[in-house]
Amino acid sequence: MMPIKTRSAVGYRCILCCVDLLNPDESYLRRAAEFAKSREAELELVYVAEPHHRSFLGRLFGSAEAEQNLEELIYGARQQLEQWLPQLPGHISKQVMGVGSLADDLASQLKESQPDLIIMGQHHLSPLYRLLEGDELHGLVQHCACDLLILEAKRDWCHPMSLLAAVDFEPTTPVLLSMADQIACGLGGRLTALHVTELLQHANIALDLEEEPGEHLKQLQLADREMATALEQSDEFTLKACLLKTGEVEQLLLRGQRELKPDLMLLGNTHSSSIFRLDGHLHSLIHQLPGDILVLRIS
Repeated sequence: MMPIKTRSAVGYRCILCCVDLLNPDESYLRRAAEFAKSREAELELVYVAEPHHRSFLGRLFGSAEAEQNLEELIYGARQQLEQWLPQLPGHISKQVMGVGSLADDLASQLKESQPDLIIMGQHHLSPLYRLLEGDELHGLVQHCACDLLILEAKRDWCHPMSLLAAVDFEPTTPVLLSMADQIACGLGGRLTALHVTELLQHANIALDLEEEPGEHLKQLQLADREMATALEQSDEFTLKACLLKTGEVEQLLLRGQRELKPDLMLLGNTHSSSIFRLDGHLHSLIHQLPGDILVLRIS
C-alpha cells in the first residue's frame, strides 16, 4: 500500500490576477479578491491589452484611427475598473499595466512578484482564454513554480462549496489531498476525491507481465479500494468520499465533473509529462473541463 505522507501547507503570500482590459468582468475580479482574502494573501492585478487588437482594429479603421479606438477602449475599461476596485473585499497591493503580449507580460511579472498563485479568467473572447488554448499553457502548467486558478466567467462562489480532487494514487496523492483539504476549509467546502484506473494502460501491463488481463485488473481494483479506504480514514485530511472509476482517464473525469457538478475542480501538478500520470493530461483537461479549476503544484 502507498505510504501516507505528511501534510503539506498551502500558504499564499502573493496572488497574481490577470485582467483583460478589453473584456473586464466584475464578478471575476470580485471572486479573485474573495479568494485572496480567504487565504490572507496580497492581490496584484496585471492589466492586459494584447497587440493583436491593434491589427484587428487597424483592418477595420486604419492604423491611426485604430490606435485611437484602442486607447479609448482601454481608457473606458480603466474608468470602469476604478469604480469596481474600491468595492472589492481585501486589499489590492499592486496594479501593473501590460504593454506587450500576455505571455511576455506574465513572464515578466512572475519574475518580479514571484507569486504563489496565478488567477486567470475563462471566457472565449479573452486573450487569456486563447492563452489557455495554446502551447503557452502547456509550458505554464509544466514549468510554473506556483499554483494556477482558472475562474469561469459570470458566476459567483457557492456556499457551502463542493470540491472534487482528481487523484492517481501516486505517493504524492496524500500531499495533494492535504493541500486540497486546506483549500476546502478556507472556502467552507467539502472535499471528494476521484480516482480513475486507466483500463488500457493496465491491460498492456498485464500482457507485458504475461498475466491474464481480467485477473490483473481485479487485483488492481482490490488494491485501489484498499487505498481509497485508507485515504477516507486518514487523520491528515477530511474526505467526504474517495470514488473509483475504471476506463479512459479524461473521459471519466469529464463525466465525473458533469455528474457531481463540483464548484471547484482540483488537479495536482508534479511536472510529469507521462501519459500514465494525471500530469500528462493536464493541458487537455484544463481545456475541456467546465467550471473553476485549481492546479496545485506538488513539489
